Amino acid sequence: MQHRFEPPLKQTNRVQILLSPLAELCGIPYPDVRQKQLDTVLHMLHSSGESLNQGWPLILTMVGSINSGHSDILIRSAFQCLQLVFTDFLPTIPYRCYPQCVDAATKFGSQETELNVSLTAVGLLWNLSDYFFQNVKTLQNQTEGSEQVGS
Repeated sequence: MQHRFEPPLKQTNRVQILLSPLAELCGIPYPDVRQKQLDTVLHMLHSSGESLNQGWPLILTMVGSINSGHSDILIRSAFQCLQLVFTDFLPTIPYRCYPQCVDAATKFGSQETELNVSLTAVGLLWNLSDYFFQNVKTLQNQTEGSEQVGS
């Protein structure tokens, strides 16, 4: 992710190509593999989060792919990634990924393994709704701009 591609990763869909193998690990049931996957995602968010333009759907899929069978350690690791996304990267995420953010936070809020994670996830949803309220004009411009491009 730190390599200087020409053209830059931010301007192409190469990020998806780089992240696809990592996202495939969501289907592996072994907790140590999932833990390494989440550690990698967290490291990428810290080091290159601003250049993940086209990669956000895959990142959110990896973070939000928890279920009731996962251990509390995996849940906390994935939630740490989600918190970082919500606190640092909401403005850089394409508006089409916001429903995926809501889905991921809802999964964490409804899981029953970690009560503190559930309560904090509800707070993240409040933060997201506050972000929408504060940036309603910017988000409207983004949606209108993409509708005109798609027409």
